[in-house]
Amino acid sequence: MATTWVKAVHRSNSGSISAGLKQTIDYAQNPDKTQGGKLTAAYECDPMTAESEFLLSKTLYEQRTGRNQGKHDVIGYQIRQSFKPGEVTAEQALKIGYDLATRWAKGRHQFIVAAHTNTANPHTHIFFNSVDLDCSRKFEDFRHSAIALRKISDILCLENGLSVIEKPRLSKGQNRAEYLGGDKQSTGRDQLRKIRKTSRVQDTGRQEKFPA
Repeated sequence: MATTWVKAVHRSNSGSISAGLKQTIDYAQNPDKTQGGKLTAAYECDPMTAESEFLLSKTLYEQRTGRNQGKHDVIGYQIRQSFKPGEVTAEQALKIGYDLATRWAKGRHQFIVAAHTNTANPHTHIFFNSVDLDCSRKFEDFRHSAIALRKISDILCLENGLSVIEKPRLSKGQNRAEYLGGDKQSTGRDQLRKIRKTSRVQDTGRQEKFPA
């Protein structure tokens, strides 16, 4: 069982892209929380140089598109996935977190993943670059993206033999019982089928939105 949230990351208070990247990446990869950096992984970048690589892509994006959003610029997106205490190891949490980032970013964006062990419940921090690998487009958040993210997380939990939340609290727009189908007696396979079915129906709403 895992809970998730996602939020946009902006420039630092001083307006610096570099400082904003450093703050988020340093927090995720804190060696005191990741067994000295062992519980980290990355896609299309090196965890040790991710800040510089992200920054370079943003420079290239501005050069190629002429777009500069200033203080309103979203430099990346942070995802947190938190697991039920005792249900997964930190290594398993890292793998599932990596799979979540891969499916969410669809292989089009660099990202780092770090599993933290400083709490009773293993959890991962994912930070993916808002600029795509071609440095020509940017990911734009969409309506109900948090619900779409939780659906992917639930699918991964079921695929890995983990539980999912049966009696969620109400959230904005839709509660978790609704998007899981509200069937308390269904099996894990039934739940997985229902989640995938609704995800396909709503897939057009999950597509990345890019500026013209």
